[in-house]
Amino acid sequence: MTGAQQLTGISCPRATLCEAVGFTAVGNSDEGTVTQIVNGAPSGTQLVPGINTFDGVACPTVTACVAVGYGVNSSSHKAAAIVVPVDNGVPGSAEPVPGAEPLFGVACPSQATCYAVGDTETAVGAPTSEAGIVLPIVNGVPQAAIEVPTTQALIAAACPSKTACFATGVSQPGNHPAIEAAIVSVTNGEPEKTATIIPQAGQLNGAACPSAQLCVAAGMTSSSPLGIAVPFANGWPATPQDIAGTYSFNGIACPTSSACEAVGVSETGNPFEGVVATISVSGK
Repeated sequence: MTGAQQLTGISCPRATLCEAVGFTAVGNSDEGTVTQIVNGAPSGTQLVPGINTFDGVACPTVTACVAVGYGVNSSSHKAAAIVVPVDNGVPGSAEPVPGAEPLFGVACPSQATCYAVGDTETAVGAPTSEAGIVLPIVNGVPQAAIEVPTTQALIAAACPSKTACFATGVSQPGNHPAIEAAIVSVTNGEPEKTATIIPQAGQLNGAACPSAQLCVAAGMTSSSPLGIAVPFANGWPATPQDIAGTYSFNGIACPTSSACEAVGVSETGNPFEGVVATISVSGK
């Protein structure tokens, strides 16, 4: 695609209109991109100076979206989280987020409220220096980030209702050598301090909710790399599904109450190849 080297997130506020975000190489560095897609075709890509990459986007209304990602601080040379409003496909001014490192995902349960997820390298209450965070965004303005000390990073978010959201990612290192995935419930903007650990999964990179009661997270297993889907009802996980022929899932969407589509990387091929897998779920 002209103007974008890699697209990392997409949100579609209506059937004929989507906003995709990502990055492209500009000289010796990367620059964030916003691409509007109309009737399935890209209608133009805009570069966003000062942003290295966008990792997620959500559109609570037809015209207003929120993109999240990071830029690199010119003095410390460390990743700094940013939030950028997108109005009718036009990116606005970046809002820096103090105390947060990259933001990886965002979901909006209402027109005025969104929740971004990511991590911080200056954690206070966590066993390590890193901890997952939930960042409320009200009317496009980031609020104070909330640390979830039982997680090392939160990567994706989904909101089945105006009051209930879920964040998925990676738990803090425990007594087991394998990294374990985590699911965190967020109720009225307040995340649980204790994450639900999914021992069979090593990392959950995407989440979607086909109904108000049922959500599905997708990622990779904690042992031999294999794509995995984890259904969870009202925050309680059901039996994970290992998907043969896959290496890892990076995202998931649920067009119906009984089926979701997960995208990621196949376990075969050199180099790896993209893969799409249909995940059957119980439509509750």
